[in-house]
Amino acid sequence: MRSLHKALVRWDDLDAMSHVNNAKYLTLAQEARFEWSFYSHVAKAKFQEF
Repeated sequence: MRSLHKALVRWDDLDAMSHVNNAKYLTLAQEARFEWSFYSHVAKAKFQEF
């Protein structure tokens, strides 16, 4: 199942060279997964499969 999530990169997500910090990618992925689960209306039992 595909979906599109536009992430907002905040200033504290960037390092001194204005690159996204590697640790922040996990946070962005978690935000996308939460938004997908909220808007997809998948049952909690099925959500565990993903």
